[in-house]
Amino acid sequence: MTNFSVIVPAYNESENLKILLPKFANLGNFDYEIIVVDNASTDDTQKVLKGFQETIPQLVIVSEPILGYGRAILKGLDRASGEYIGIIRSDNQEKPEDLTKMYLYCRDSNLEFCKAIRKSREGDGPRRILVSRIFN
Repeated sequence: MTNFSVIVPAYNESENLKILLPKFANLGNFDYEIIVVDNASTDDTQKVLKGFQETIPQLVIVSEPILGYGRAILKGLDRASGEYIGIIRSDNQEKPEDLTKMYLYCRDSNLEFCKAIRKSREGDGPRRILVSRIFN
């Protein structure tokens, strides 16, 4: 069993994956896998992912041919083997190192679940702030 599985749903994110995936090269000194779920992409996502397989051995490529964020997450969960599971968007909104901090905090505190929220919402309008606060 892997310690930590990271699910990365991706729909037409080839350019963002070129930035994001190198950040996963050395998440930490623990066993982890990065499951990128190509969610019916029509761009170069598959080509980009295959290009990273040699340099990032933890990379697992999964395909979900039916478009839908939830479907991509479920496909990733189905493939995940980690004791802990994290989800990060492929558009570089979150940092992999923050996900690593959450994993380590959960593991070391013997927690079963952690959820992060953005500390600062600079630039977000009042409606976005309200919706986010209600959701969280």
